Amino acid sequence: MGVYWRFAKTQVKLDAAYSLLYWSGFLTSLMKLFVIYFFWRAIFEYQPTISGMSFTETLTYMIIATVIVNYVFGGSSDLASMIREGSIAIELMRPYHTLLKIISLDIGSKISLLVRETLPMLVVGYLFLQIDYPPSIAHMLIFLVSLLLGFFIGKEFELLIGLASFWTINDWGMRLLRGAVVLFFSGALMPVNLYPPWLKSINAYLPFQSMVFTPSAIYSGTMEWGQIVVAMTAQVGWLVILFFLVRLIYKTALKKVVIFGG
Repeated sequence: MGVYWRFAKTQVKLDAAYSLLYWSGFLTSLMKLFVIYFFWRAIFEYQPTISGMSFTETLTYMIIATVIVNYVFGGSSDLASMIREGSIAIELMRPYHTLLKIISLDIGSKISLLVRETLPMLVVGYLFLQIDYPPSIAHMLIFLVSLLLGFFIGKEFELLIGLASFWTINDWGMRLLRGAVVLFFSGALMPVNLYPPWLKSINAYLPFQSMVFTPSAIYSGTMEWGQIVVAMTAQVGWLVILFFLVRLIYKTALKKVVIFGG
């Protein structure tokens, strides 16, 4: 595991070397906060609740969801670049697992993201926008577990998108579509509670709400305990399914790789 931790640390150092990236990310995160606040303030101007959620609950959910969705993305472009440029052949000869390297590098990026965007957003949210804390310590602990599950579901899905580059000439369109689909179905644009019944029924059979909606709803206290158990069971199920699906496709894809020499 030491080598993967070094990959993560290297990525943190690389991100820290670009001060413009830090400040642009910092300012962008603050702009997102205020856009979210004024948008939902306008929505709730003439009604106290929507689908049983108050303004404060919705604002809390949306800020937490906005934070979380940033951790879902990442990894697919790196893997796709390796495949497209042919460097995947060199990676396969090195003494580590390529997929674990991709995840480690992304974890390093997310550590940088934590300092650059997440902490400023939360500080401003708590101090100036008056978002709520989790209803109880139990909710907070369960939220952290759900957050971790959602993160790794996102990573496995990203690897799945990246592996598609073995069969596609241009992966840009697929990654663009992936972004739109994840944002919409994960609940990052609005709480899934606000979706029409037919769309919620479809969404229940997809992995996306396990990435963002489940941890965000647990944090904001808009899920009952029975719903939490069902939702987290679904998270575990999707993680197991995607984990084995990615490894199966990865082994199949490696048969397409031809390495000369060595």
